[in-house]
Amino acid sequence: LRQIVHEILVRQAPMPLRGLVREVANRHGWQRTGRRIVDRVKHAIIGAVELHDEFGTSFVWLSGTYRDRIPYRGLENRTIRDVSRSEVATVLDEIGSNLAASEDPTGALARHLGISRVTGPSRRQIENIVRWYEDRLGNEDSADG
Repeated sequence: LRQIVHEILVRQAPMPLRGLVREVANRHGWQRTGRRIVDRVKHAIIGAVELHDEFGTSFVWLSGTYRDRIPYRGLENRTIRDVSRSEVATVLDEIGSNLAASEDPTGALARHLGISRVTGPSRRQIENIVRWYEDRLGNEDSADG
């Protein structure tokens, strides 16, 4: 199980813990992810990963790999809730100034990320990420003096 978890994380981390559990279940051919599977995956990752809370979702990172900025990998088969804010921060570094001029900055960022239809939950997720990003920038500016 530890080997399977490691293989998944090498390819897909950071990822939500629930996504990791779902991926492990899929590899075993199981249709559901019950409490026992969740517990076994949690036990298998002890000491090998870091968990970082992102707006109530635990994201799994391989130990020592957490950063505020990582390359955006596109959505592929992910929803915005499956994308770490660290990936979106890189996109915001690139296009953030253009978003400020947009009539709908959240919608413009969503389209740039590959989201064609912005639902209420995805809009809130994007808005949370933007607030986190702006807070980080504000703290960096304050530290610089």
